[in-house]
This record gives sequence, C-alpha cells and structure tokens, in this order.
Amino acid sequence: MDRRNFVKLGSAGLAGLGMAENLLAETFSKFAGLPNQTLPSSWSINNDGTFNLHSGSISISNCYPLIDGIAIKPSATKIEKTAQGGIITYTTSSGTISIELLKSNASLSMNSSLNGYATAPHWFYPMGQGIISGANRTFKQGLGFGGPSGLFPLQTPPLKRESSQDNEQWLHESYLCSGFLSENHETLVIGTYNHKNYLQRSSVYNRQFRRGLINRHLEKNIIHFDLGYALEEVKGRNSITIPEIHFLNGNNPLETFKSFTQNIAQQYQITKLKEPRYMWCSWYEHESRYNIENLNDLIAGLKTVNPALPIQCIQIDDGYCTLGDWLINSDKFPQGLEHMFKTITNAGYQAGIWVGAFMVSGNSKLFKEHPDWMIKSLDGTIHVEWDKGEGPENKTYVLDTSHPDAMNYIRQVFRQFKKWGVSYYKTDFMDWGLKDSTLYKRHTPGKTSVEYFIDTMKTIREEIGQDSFWLACISPYTPFIGFADAMRISNDVWSFNKGSAGNLIEESTAGAYFNNILWMNDPDTLFLRHYNSKFNDAERMSLAIWDAMTCNMVITSDRFHVIKPEMLNLFRFIQPPKIHMQPEFPYWNKKSNYEVVVKRHTNEKSFAVMFLNYKGSEEPVNYKISDILGIDQAYFFDWEPRKSNALGLKNSIELNLKPNESKLFYVNIENVAPSVNLGLSGFEIKY
Repeated sequence: MDRRNFVKLGSAGLAGLGMAENLLAETFSKFAGLPNQTLPSSWSINNDGTFNLHSGSISISNCYPLIDGIAIKPSATKIEKTAQGGIITYTTSSGTISIELLKSNASLSMNSSLNGYATAPHWFYPMGQGIISGANRTFKQGLGFGGPSGLFPLQTPPLKRESSQDNEQWLHESYLCSGFLSENHETLVIGTYNHKNYLQRSSVYNRQFRRGLINRHLEKNIIHFDLGYALEEVKGRNSITIPEIHFLNGNNPLETFKSFTQNIAQQYQITKLKEPRYMWCSWYEHESRYNIENLNDLIAGLKTVNPALPIQCIQIDDGYCTLGDWLINSDKFPQGLEHMFKTITNAGYQAGIWVGAFMVSGNSKLFKEHPDWMIKSLDGTIHVEWDKGEGPENKTYVLDTSHPDAMNYIRQVFRQFKKWGVSYYKTDFMDWGLKDSTLYKRHTPGKTSVEYFIDTMKTIREEIGQDSFWLACISPYTPFIGFADAMRISNDVWSFNKGSAGNLIEESTAGAYFNNILWMNDPDTLFLRHYNSKFNDAERMSLAIWDAMTCNMVITSDRFHVIKPEMLNLFRFIQPPKIHMQPEFPYWNKKSNYEVVVKRHTNEKSFAVMFLNYKGSEEPVNYKISDILGIDQAYFFDWEPRKSNALGLKNSIELNLKPNESKLFYVNIENVAPSVNLGLSGFEIKY
C-alpha cells in the first residue's frame, strides 16, 4: 500500500479496507477525532501596514516584517485588500518587501519576497512581533535530535509579587513547525512545507510591563510571535522568494499536526517508507573497542539461538577507523573492512556501518594531507569543532563539502561502502554540517547552510542508492526531509534519568506527528543485559516496551546468546510488524499522571495498551477506558511475553505504578485472551 494512503487511514481508517464492522469503524473514528474539523479563519490588514490572523478563538495580531529582529522602517507602504487577504508592499532604503496574505478553503497561507537587496539580511521575518491571544499553550519543535520539543504553557507572571524576580521572561524557539492550542484544544499549526533553501524558525516569547518598588505590580504581559528565515547574508540574489507559510487549524491537536506533516510529505513526494527495522548495533556494549573477534562471537552466538532470530542487520558503529579515514581499516579488523562486511553478509544479515560524514580527526590521514578541505573560522583559521586537549588526536574538524575535492571524497567513501555490500547507513553528528554561512568561511561561498547541507545529502543518497536504508543521527530535521529513512529523535539512552530515557519519552511523544510520515522515528537502543547496565528489571521492561510501542525501529547492542532467556523472549515479543503501525497517544495534549500509548492490532478488535510512570507519582490513578480507546468497556488482560492474566470486562482501570515502572495490557472487545505466542504488534511469534 502507498505509504501516505496508509498514514491517512490512520488508526481509524482500516475499516475502509473492509476489515471491520461499521460500528467498530464508527467508534474508532470517534476516538481518533476524525474527521478533524477545521475552524473559521481569516486575515485582516490594518491601515498602518500591520496585519492580523484569526483562527477560531486564536488570533495573532499587529504582525509586521522584521529584519534581524528589528521592525523595518519603510519610506512607503502600499496596501491592496482582497476578499482572501491582500498584498502589502513596503519600500525601504535597500529594496522592497512584499507580503501576500491568502485564503484557500479553510486554510490560510502567506507568501513573501525581497527585491533589490544586494545582500540578503541574516534573518528575515515576514511575520514579526505578532501578539498572541486566545491560546494557553504553544507547541515547540526542537531543531532536531534531542529537542527539546513538546507542549509548553504560555506562562503569565503573577499580578503582584513580594520579591524581585529575573526568571519571568521566557522564550520558545521552534523548527519544522510551531503551533498554538486553546483551552478547549483548538489548534493552529504554523510552518512551511518547503525546507530546501533556508532554515525556518519560530519564536514565542513574552514582554512584561511592571510598576512599583521591586516591580511589584504587573501592568501588562504581552506574548509575541515571530516567524523568520535564515537568509544568511547571501549575495547575488536580488529577488528572493520566501517559501510559503501555511496556517493549518483543527479541533484535534495531534491529528492537525499530522495533517501538516502529511502536506510536507506530499510536497517532497515521499510516498513509501521502508520496512520497520529489527536489528543489532555494536555501540552500547563495546563502544569504540569493537573488533573482529567480537563480531565473530556475535555471529557464532546467533547460530546457537533456536529458533533463529529474524533480525535483518548487524551494524558496526564508531571505532573501526580514525575519524575521516573511513575506508582505512584499523588493527581491530586486520583483514580489512570489506572482509568485515562479508563476514556479516555471508552469515545472512544486512551489513550496516556508522559514518560521521563531516567529522575529521586531526590525527587522520585525510586531515594531514588535505587541511584545506576543512571549514574555517571567519579569520581564516581552521575551525576546531572538538578540542579535547593537546595533540592532533584530540582535535576534530569539519569537512567543508563546498570544496569540490572534499565532496568528491564523500562520494568515493559511500560508493566504496556500497561496493563492499553495505546496505544500512547510520550517519552521525550530522549537525556539524549545518554551519551558518555568516559565522564560518567556506571554500566556495554563496549558499546558505541548508543548501550546503542538502548538496551533501544528495551526494550520499546518489551513491548509496534508494534501496539502502539511511538513519540520520544527531541531526537537524528539516534538511533531511526526503533523504532519511529513519531519524534518531533522542539523546543516547544509558539510564532512566531525564536527559537520557526521559528525553526519549518526551521526544517520541512530541514527535508522534511526523513518525511514519516523514520517516521512522528511531528511539535509540534498548537494553536486555543484566551486566554492565544501569537499568533494573522494571526499567529494562519499560524501555523495551516503550520503544516497540512508539516506534518501528527495534535495536539492541546486547549479545543474544548471553542474555537471560526471559530477555530473549522479550526481544522476540517486541518484534516489529512488516507494516507501519501508528501509535496513539490519547493524552498527547492533555494532563496525565502516566504516559499512555496504544497500538491497535490489524484485526481491529484487540489493542496493546501501555501505562508508564515516568513522572514519579506513586499515588493510585484511575483511567476511563473511553478516554483511551473510544469505547465504553473492553476485556483486559495483564500481558507479558508468553503469558497473560484475565482481569475481566472493565470500563476503567486503576493503577499504582512505582517510578519508571510500566504496565502492559492486552485489550479485546471480545472475551478472548492473547495466544501464548502473540507478539506485541498482534501477530504470532516464533519462540
């Protein structure tokens, strides 16, 4: 099935394939909030050249263009009002700025352009200093890996205070898209569908006006909104057309955000998603120490596992070479890298490799022979990205792919890996390649950071082919749209603290709106081993189930022949399906003591439902089934790999979980227990 059509069907639309009764389809649609109803929206233009947006109860008023954060000062302003919105033309000393406000059906959009500017501004904001009203929350999307992302309250300082404060000013900056939610969950999503030339950023911030001693009394708290593009002072573009901004609204927050990213996918002609991944990575047990003996041990151990695990790929991570010398093997693989890959493919697995595409060690042959291929600081000296001490081995530089020879080197590296049989690529520290052109010196100037970045992504994809699987890691999101098959969304997972597994939970929840639409979200690895681990049994279970419930990437670094039998059963249990199942987050935009995620099985009668106490409250919590599944009652079963316990017909469920503890239920609208071999995703597993 075409990927986008499957996504549009969502959790409710399988009934359209003739797979469910009408009543069932109706209840699922009710829960999913489908159809997502749009709200009345319009533009208005003020006589002073400012303009306003109205979307249901949410408004952004008194908007005005900014250059580098400062309101423009036009010598003349021309306003042409239309039924859809209108056109505003501002004449400045450097050129003209045009803003076109449009309405099509129920959605709004905005076009803008700069004409006559010999040098583009660093940042251009077609929509600046707008005043937000009618919203109580904003959605923030981080630049990429690690966020921070999610819904944040539009905080209001106290009307009166008894001590001086310096922490009541706040700022949320958002990439890919931003949004506002009202108290009754009306939603406005804002952003562009085209990220091919310029980095787009939105800012939401407050300004206070206070009076009295110690600024005791609050007179006014204004919440502002800016939306801008990094044009990075590029020269020679006398006419710059800014990508169109879209304003999408609805009354179902998560579905509105999903609709927005479906429109991006359509713009980029993303029509298919590769098969979910079930695989092994070398990093989290041996890290950079991994060698051929470790690889042989893994493969020999896999042969002893019966029945065989259907993992697809063995991926070798960092440590096989000096950074930058990607094709020069180290003594860890004395027979060479090609032999390493053949060892994997001859055993029946896909070969995967880690590459820090922009990373170059000062100790590498590449740097010693071609220091001119590195990105430079504005003073002409070679920029050092990592400086960990004295000696070349402690300096790491950034490859400047605007240099034709450096780009050709990237081409040769990935072409050779492809020839050697690699079909899975994990490119890491990709944020190194997104360098603002006003802050660094390139060999060939004249492009924005996004354009340089995309040039490199095009080269890599050309060499690895469309058939290869590409995971982007530590990366900005928007320049990777249309290139990545999977996107790492969170920090490294080593423990259950906030910056590690906590970041994973937050980012996989916040990023549910683009998962399986732009790419597969990658939650990083899960831990099965009991040795050399910071996880207890409950945390190991929570992490494994969360990863499999929320994402279609199931990866571990643990050796299957040495872990405990119950952990091997767990890994079998969470095997992903062949199709892309969309997780549901019934409390995505609502308060909840626990994290709650639902996976609907394709029979449309059963569900996997997970509750996770990530926030640490240990008091009893009661949930209505209708709030989670959209049906009044269902049969519940405690569920673990290969066993279940019937709890009966329930219209609510009470839980009292310890911190980091989770509870998994098999839920059926009929009184039918899961079979002993049923996996988490609703299909039979070989144990």
